[in-house]
Amino acid sequence: LRMRRGLANTRTDNIVSGRIQRIELRRPLLWRGPGWTAATATVAGIDDDSENGAENVLPVGTREELQATLGHLAVPLGTADDTAFIEHLLTAPAREIDGFRTRVRMYWIARRTEVSVLLPGALVKRGGLLTKHIEIVPRERIQQLSVDDGPLNRKLGVLDLQVGIAGETVAVSNLPRRQVLDLHATLSHDAATLRRYRDRQHWPQPALSLAAPAGQSPGPSQPEEQR
Repeated sequence: LRMRRGLANTRTDNIVSGRIQRIELRRPLLWRGPGWTAATATVAGIDDDSENGAENVLPVGTREELQATLGHLAVPLGTADDTAFIEHLLTAPAREIDGFRTRVRMYWIARRTEVSVLLPGALVKRGGLLTKHIEIVPRERIQQLSVDDGPLNRKLGVLDLQVGIAGETVAVSNLPRRQVLDLHATLSHDAATLRRYRDRQHWPQPALSLAAPAGQSPGPSQPEEQR
């Protein structure tokens, strides 16, 4: 995906799907009617700042534009229809989404807004009260995991899981202890094996990453170094 931005000073970046560490989607309250969504991405090797906005891959777009953007950047989530699943996450109440959520009554806002879903291709976290936001972390990009415990957590019977990727940390907080330990074991296996041993040619590819330009027939896939 090629991005060009700027007025007096312009900057162009070529964002390769293999460098995507995390994708965040946001849909504020006033955008829910027209179905507009903003998308940002954590990209390895590209620093973001307020001037150039390198992570801002879609400042605001329709459902079709969001689908096209994710089709170039996001790995398959592993659902029957990834686009419909993401739209469901952005619109449905948290109680209607199957996943991990806190059961502690004192965190009543988190109980009604936050839910994490482990899919074959990614860990997805949905949150937000007035502004719905989704964090998508490809499972093969996880680099570090840590479990936070403390006196209050032990009293409430919960644990916090910190999922580290390049340049970011995604927190899954206040979940039942057994769920966190099971999730930690699963993601630890991903972090230890998926990046290290899987051949780059067989990494999950975004839906549109191998689409041929107009007028050209798609050729055989090649390693990134040969493109």
